[in-house]
Amino acid sequence: MKHVLTAVIVFFATLSSAQAQKLKLGFGFDQGFGVTGQVDNINFFVGNDGASGDYLFKQGQFDTQEVPMSWYIGGGAFFGWDHGYGIRMPFGLNFKLGKGWDAYAQVAPELDFDDKTDLGLNGGIGFRYAF
Repeated sequence: MKHVLTAVIVFFATLSSAQAQKLKLGFGFDQGFGVTGQVDNINFFVGNDGASGDYLFKQGQFDTQEVPMSWYIGGGAFFGWDHGYGIRMPFGLNFKLGKGWDAYAQVAPELDFDDKTDLGLNGGIGFRYAF
């Protein structure tokens, strides 16, 4: 129940701060299965294993006409519902699928500060619709 409440709070907080910005919402796998979103340069995810948020500080386009694809690098943090919290640095690709739709795939090296400091690697995929 607390997971659903957290997702609802994040969703409405994002909506109120994103009135002039483009909002993207969808589903994916990152911290388990859950809700993914993007407002400007901020990606967020709330799943059944935890939540994460990343600021995309570098973005670019590939010089190709065949595949409408862009890349990004970000920095952020994650928190597990049952265990684990830390910082991460996602490297990802965005794919434009159609009007308003995109898909993404990313890998994120993580520094976990739970019981002991530990390096790890996480990945994520998802679909989003832009409102």
